[in-house]
Amino acid sequence: MAIKLQQLHQYAQDNLGASGSEFDRYFIDAVNCVSRDVLSDIGLDVDEINTISGELDIASKHYDVYKLGIISYMVKAREWAKKADASCEMEYRSAIGRSQYFYAEDEGLKGGTMASTWGE
Repeated sequence: MAIKLQQLHQYAQDNLGASGSEFDRYFIDAVNCVSRDVLSDIGLDVDEINTISGELDIASKHYDVYKLGIISYMVKAREWAKKADASCEMEYRSAIGRSQYFYAEDEGLKGGTMASTWGE
């Protein structure tokens, strides 16, 4: 099941108390930043977006990574900062760790994504 962008957008609006065309541009940029993190940190390739409608082609169990990552990136932009940067980043990095576990589990990897057979 994919992640609906409108659901993420509504969460960001509610959480940051903002809306409008400028907000939408920051939202799209934040989603694309999270997608790049998902590729580099987890290994899942998610297409970039250019609109707030549609879906992300990634399992819904990775929703928290996007939810928290979008807020983290938007807070870093300082446009709608209500939370401290550090707490947003910690929550986001924790969600990435959970998604790494989900990916490893889906792929049948033992010991998570950090497993190694070096020296065996």
